[in-house]
Amino acid sequence: MLRASHRSRILAIVQAGGEGSRMDVLTRERAKPALPFAGEYQLIDFALSALSHGGVSDVWLGVQYQATSLARHVAGGRPWDLDRTQGGLQWLMPEQGGGPAALTGFSAGNADDLAGRADDIRRAGADAVVVLSADSVFSLDVRELVDAHLDSGASCTVVTVEGTAEQAAAKAALTVEDGVVTRVEYKAENPSSTTIAAEIFVYDPAELVEALEELRRRHNETAQDEEHTGLGDFGETLLPHLVEGGRVHAFPMQGYWRDMGTPVDYLVGHRDLLDGRVDALDHPDRPSSAGSRSCRPPACAPGPSSRTRCSPRAATCAGRSGAPSSDPAWSSRRARSSRTASSSPTPASRPRRTWPRA
Repeated sequence: MLRASHRSRILAIVQAGGEGSRMDVLTRERAKPALPFAGEYQLIDFALSALSHGGVSDVWLGVQYQATSLARHVAGGRPWDLDRTQGGLQWLMPEQGGGPAALTGFSAGNADDLAGRADDIRRAGADAVVVLSADSVFSLDVRELVDAHLDSGASCTVVTVEGTAEQAAAKAALTVEDGVVTRVEYKAENPSSTTIAAEIFVYDPAELVEALEELRRRHNETAQDEEHTGLGDFGETLLPHLVEGGRVHAFPMQGYWRDMGTPVDYLVGHRDLLDGRVDALDHPDRPSSAGSRSCRPPACAPGPSSRTRCSPRAATCAGRSGAPSSDPAWSSRRARSSRTASSSPTPASRPRRTWPRA
């Protein structure tokens, strides 16, 4: 029997538009998701690899600040098998015109960003919308997360981690009772809980759009500001509004997670790597990266019974040690490539070209 996530259409929105001003000189000329990690990866690799490994093939990448610093690395989604004619990776760029001023141009927070995409989310017709930031290092099975969300019938499922009191004061602290989120304290000075939201969510699309439109309507009734929706970040209005409905579920993360939002977190994350605590790099097929020796994960789809059918492009890649793959298709392509290279004239044997004098 296929799991719920395999029977449903899943849309993912990766939010990679933050300026990352707290990182100071590290993000003056590049987006925070473009920061390197562990030598051969960028922070955005973890979000895109988790989605690709989880079978999510419709991915919207929202960018704003220094977007071109991501373009070359992301390469149209090719390292994650997202360079497709149907679905695949779609860039969401800030736009002006074609709607109210509050819904165009640069967003003022991740919930505000979703409000500007509400019509697009509605038209997508997905069964679930996965929303995650692109500036954290984490290990998560997205399939399990989406299945848990669809099986529970929640309006929103939020991934949670246990942090310190200091971390809870800097983020959204959650009170969870029997798996249901009952309270949100956003950047509170003394939060009552150290369970924090990891900025990875799964939403029911219809309820998400309804909540965004309701919050925007409330803002318009009480504020004179027409330049913004008033939603800000998810912990300010969107998540508390959904929690009031009593159907926001928590999904505790079992693997490693750290938000690389400050130079201290960035340093601690690399120290964790050296100490062997970053299990996000323990998987042989992820994270994938345009700059790493590991290539894209297999493009597979569930087949009859327990079999899995894979596209011809799904080849087992060279491991981290550089050992060659045992996959016949990969070996055949490599052999053909080697023959082509050996048959090409070397620079020394090529006839020297003479150019006419001016």
